[in-house]
Amino acid sequence: MDWYLYSGYKVIIKSALPQTQRFLKIGFWGLTLLNVGLLILFHSLPAKAYWGLKVGLATFLFAQYFSKIIWLLFLVMDDLIRLVKWVYSLFTSSSASVKGEPISRHSFIVKAGMLAGTGMIAALSWGIVKGAYDYRVKRRRIVLKNLPSSFDGFKIVQISDIHSGSFWDTKAVMKGVELIQEQNADVIFFTGDLVNNQASEMEPYMEVFNKLKAPHGVFSIF
Repeated sequence: MDWYLYSGYKVIIKSALPQTQRFLKIGFWGLTLLNVGLLILFHSLPAKAYWGLKVGLATFLFAQYFSKIIWLLFLVMDDLIRLVKWVYSLFTSSSASVKGEPISRHSFIVKAGMLAGTGMIAALSWGIVKGAYDYRVKRRRIVLKNLPSSFDGFKIVQISDIHSGSFWDTKAVMKGVELIQEQNADVIFFTGDLVNNQASEMEPYMEVFNKLKAPHGVFSIF
């Protein structure tokens, strides 16, 4: 995939000075080699001892290659367009040229693809650094006609989409737990997506979440 993306990358940097192009090309392949090294490191580290680091490595690699796939789609679309044009030219005698265009369709699609991929990296990076710990409380008053009066003022805290496998900062998670405790709930429910894939993802944070207490209990589904 990186080799295929490199063909589009060369289109973007072709207007740069030769020395700058050389530097940018080295940077492109240097990042690819770095990713290979990080992937090897990820699989060689024991999960329990280096959980936070493994999450960070996985997220860094995922953000890059998910964004590259977005860019890849644009390049494939561009190549398909050029393939259709080439096949069409075999059966026509037209010699029309678009060299005079301010920016060719090929260059536009390649640059648009890279811009879309870069935007995706920015969005994912914000989610990793800020969004994962951007805790918010949304209050809702529920009125049930036939609810016994003993439940008047009964407070439920419902927490969803924990995805503990994506956490890397225990202190930040602790702030979320403290925010929940401040609500003075009568009962606490974890509803869905407590982990990403495996129950073991919750193990590094069991001590933190065990601090949650409520008079009528704390309940959870995975």
